[in-house]
Amino acid sequence: MAAVSESKVEEDVFLGFDEEERETVAAWRRERFEARNQSDLESDISVSSVSTGDLSDFEEEEDEEETWNENPNPVEVSPFTEATGPTSGVAEDGTAIDFFYLMFPEELIEQIVAETNCYAQECIATKPDHEWYDTMLDETKVFIGLHMLFGIKRLPATRLYWSEDPLIGVPFVQKVTSRNRFDKLSKYFHLNNNANQVPREDPGHDKLFKVRPVLDRVVQCCKMELRAQKDLSVDEAMVKFKGRLGMKQYADEAC
Repeated sequence: MAAVSESKVEEDVFLGFDEEERETVAAWRRERFEARNQSDLESDISVSSVSTGDLSDFEEEEDEEETWNENPNPVEVSPFTEATGPTSGVAEDGTAIDFFYLMFPEELIEQIVAETNCYAQECIATKPDHEWYDTMLDETKVFIGLHMLFGIKRLPATRLYWSEDPLIGVPFVQKVTSRNRFDKLSKYFHLNNNANQVPREDPGHDKLFKVRPVLDRVVQCCKMELRAQKDLSVDEAMVKFKGRLGMKQYADEAC
């Protein structure tokens, strides 16, 4: 039994290739190497097989690449001689409201007053509102000014500005208008006439129609009131917004 086991172990041990097997493997390797080289040669384009006429196009392209930027004429830039700076002078004792009117003139506020009253009448014709009465120029100025103030002095909710708690409420806001009147103005505040709006499916539909009069006027005032200098730096600002808007863009990398 021991002899049989030893013979089986000897049969399972690999002692290497003999001379004939090594020659067979070497020949197989040479055939594979020659076949691979042959396929590489067939896949390459032989320059000798291409006509001289075909090569002329490549020569012209190479010449153009070498000489396209060789221009001895210097670049001439016309000198900047335009007058720059603000076009409307503000007195030395001018206040913040004087600068505000440069970009937001009174005639624009008058247009807002007219559109707000018009929109309110349209709504009241469908659903009566006995508490509403037409707004005036001075009241609309106060309304716009309060919104600017709310952006500086912030509270969690608009109604808190009229809070009776002396630690929270803002007496100045409570003095210029009541909370109920402010809510009414917010409800009917309008900038453009809905009757002139183009339907959404129309090619001329304007997504900014609701604010178009104010936007166009402010852009016009910016061009009129300031002459830009030669060198300008243009940047953009992002506003956090989670509502529904057709122009909203999602900037994943900026989050």
